[in-house]
Amino acid sequence: MSVASQIEKLFCPSVYEKVIPTTEDIDLCLFKKQGAGKYVLVVVQYDSKLSMSLQIKKVRQYVQRLTKALWLVNEIGAYVVFAGANFIGNSLELTIDKTGFHAVIIQGVHIINESGEHIYNHSKWFNHVFGGATNIATELRAIAI
Repeated sequence: MSVASQIEKLFCPSVYEKVIPTTEDIDLCLFKKQGAGKYVLVVVQYDSKLSMSLQIKKVRQYVQRLTKALWLVNEIGAYVVFAGANFIGNSLELTIDKTGFHAVIIQGVHIINESGEHIYNHSKWFNHVFGGATNIATELRAIAI
Protein backbone atom coordinates (compact mmCIF):
# COMPACT_ATOMS: atom_id res chain seq x y z
CA MET A 1 0.00 0.00 0.00
CA SER A 2 1.39 3.42 -0.96
CA VAL A 3 2.16 6.10 1.61
CA ALA A 4 -0.63 8.28 0.19
CA SER A 5 -3.14 5.42 0.57
CA GLN A 6 -2.03 4.75 4.13
CA ILE A 7 -2.37 8.43 5.03
CA GLU A 8 -5.78 8.72 3.39
CA LYS A 9 -7.02 5.68 5.30
CA LEU A 10 -5.60 7.05 8.57
CA PHE A 11 -6.93 10.62 8.31
CA CYS A 12 -10.02 10.64 6.09
CA PRO A 13 -12.79 11.14 7.14
CA SER A 14 -11.82 11.11 10.84
CA VAL A 15 -9.60 14.22 10.72
CA TYR A 16 -9.89 15.60 7.18
CA GLU A 17 -13.37 15.63 5.69
CA LYS A 18 -12.65 15.13 2.00
CA VAL A 19 -10.10 14.33 -0.67
CA ILE A 20 -9.42 17.02 -3.25
CA PRO A 21 -8.72 15.56 -6.72
CA THR A 22 -5.05 16.15 -7.53
CA THR A 23 -2.74 16.50 -10.47
CA GLU A 24 0.21 14.25 -11.19
CA ASP A 25 2.39 16.53 -9.03
CA ILE A 26 0.57 15.70 -5.80
CA ASP A 27 -0.18 12.16 -4.61
CA LEU A 28 -2.88 13.17 -2.11
CA CYS A 29 -4.59 16.32 -0.86
CA LEU A 30 -6.92 16.04 2.15
CA PHE A 31 -9.07 19.03 3.16
CA LYS A 32 -10.87 20.15 6.30
CA LYS A 33 -12.62 23.25 7.46
CA GLN A 34 -12.53 24.06 11.15
CA GLY A 35 -14.37 27.24 12.10
CA ALA A 36 -12.99 29.97 9.86
CA GLY A 37 -9.79 27.99 9.21
CA LYS A 38 -9.15 25.81 6.18
CA TYR A 39 -6.46 23.15 6.19
CA VAL A 40 -4.92 20.60 3.84
CA LEU A 41 -2.62 17.65 4.30
CA VAL A 42 -0.61 17.10 1.13
CA VAL A 43 1.49 14.07 0.17
CA VAL A 44 4.16 14.43 -2.53
CA GLN A 45 7.15 12.38 -3.60
CA TYR A 46 10.51 13.67 -2.37
CA ASP A 47 12.87 14.59 -5.21
CA SER A 48 16.52 14.32 -4.18
CA LYS A 49 17.55 16.34 -7.26
CA LEU A 50 15.81 19.50 -5.99
CA SER A 51 16.50 21.54 -2.88
CA MET A 52 13.98 21.23 -0.08
CA SER A 53 13.12 24.94 -0.27
CA LEU A 54 12.32 24.63 -3.99
CA GLN A 55 10.15 21.56 -3.38
CA ILE A 56 8.22 23.37 -0.65
CA LYS A 57 7.77 26.37 -2.96
CA LYS A 58 6.38 24.09 -5.69
CA VAL A 59 3.98 22.42 -3.24
CA ARG A 60 2.74 25.85 -2.13
CA GLN A 61 2.00 26.73 -5.78
CA TYR A 62 0.22 23.40 -6.42
CA VAL A 63 -1.95 23.78 -3.32
CA GLN A 64 -2.79 27.36 -4.23
CA ARG A 65 -4.00 26.22 -7.65
CA LEU A 66 -5.93 23.23 -6.27
CA THR A 67 -7.71 25.16 -3.51
CA LYS A 68 -7.91 28.59 -5.15
CA ALA A 69 -6.32 30.01 -1.99
CA LEU A 70 -5.96 33.79 -1.78
CA TRP A 71 -4.07 35.80 0.80
CA LEU A 72 -6.35 37.63 3.27
CA VAL A 73 -9.49 36.18 1.67
CA ASN A 74 -9.17 32.41 1.44
CA GLU A 75 -5.97 31.32 3.21
CA ILE A 76 -5.13 27.63 3.62
CA GLY A 77 -2.93 26.06 6.32
CA ALA A 78 -0.88 23.22 4.81
CA TYR A 79 0.86 20.22 6.34
CA VAL A 80 3.17 18.71 3.71
CA VAL A 81 4.37 15.11 3.77
CA PHE A 82 7.28 14.09 1.54
CA ALA A 83 7.62 10.37 0.89
CA GLY A 84 9.84 8.20 -1.22
CA ALA A 85 13.56 8.82 -1.29
CA ASN A 86 16.13 9.03 1.43
CA PHE A 87 16.36 12.58 2.78
CA ILE A 88 19.74 13.27 4.29
CA GLY A 89 19.45 16.30 6.51
CA ASN A 90 17.72 17.56 9.61
CA SER A 91 14.50 19.25 10.62
CA LEU A 92 16.06 22.73 10.36
CA GLU A 93 16.13 22.32 6.58
CA LEU A 94 12.35 21.83 6.52
CA THR A 95 11.27 25.43 6.07
CA ILE A 96 7.91 26.35 7.56
CA ASP A 97 6.21 29.73 7.57
CA LYS A 98 6.75 31.94 10.56
CA THR A 99 4.04 34.41 9.48
CA GLY A 100 0.60 34.10 7.93
CA PHE A 101 1.37 36.40 5.01
CA HIS A 102 0.76 33.75 2.35
CA ALA A 103 -2.24 32.32 0.55
CA VAL A 104 -0.93 28.85 1.48
CA ILE A 105 0.70 28.84 4.91
CA ILE A 106 3.14 25.95 5.35
CA GLN A 107 2.44 24.93 8.96
CA GLY A 108 4.27 21.62 8.97
CA VAL A 109 6.69 19.63 6.83
CA HIS A 110 7.18 15.92 7.44
CA ILE A 111 9.51 13.49 5.67
CA ILE A 112 9.02 9.74 5.75
CA ASN A 113 12.34 8.25 4.65
CA GLU A 114 12.65 4.88 2.96
CA SER A 115 14.42 3.69 6.10
CA GLY A 116 11.26 4.44 8.11
CA GLU A 117 12.80 7.47 9.82
CA HIS A 118 10.49 10.46 10.37
CA ILE A 119 11.86 14.01 10.26
CA TYR A 120 9.53 16.96 10.73
CA ASN A 121 9.21 20.63 11.62
CA HIS A 122 6.11 22.60 12.66
CA SER A 123 5.29 26.27 12.98
CA LYS A 124 4.74 27.41 16.52
CA TRP A 125 4.22 30.56 18.44
CA PHE A 126 5.51 30.20 21.99
CA ASN A 127 4.04 26.82 22.99
CA HIS A 128 1.17 26.78 20.49
CA VAL A 129 1.54 24.56 17.41
CA PHE A 130 -0.78 25.46 14.54
CA GLY A 131 -3.10 23.33 12.42
CA GLY A 132 -2.99 20.30 14.73
CA ALA A 133 0.55 19.57 13.52
CA THR A 134 1.61 17.75 16.70
CA ASN A 135 -1.26 15.26 16.46
CA ILE A 136 -0.70 14.78 12.74
CA ALA A 137 3.01 14.02 13.29
CA THR A 138 2.18 11.52 16.02
CA GLU A 139 -0.27 9.68 13.76
CA LEU A 140 2.11 9.78 10.78
CA ARG A 141 4.79 7.95 12.75
CA ALA A 142 2.67 4.82 12.32
CA ILE A 143 3.19 5.05 8.54
CA ALA A 144 6.00 3.07 6.94
CA ILE A 145 7.29 2.90 3.39
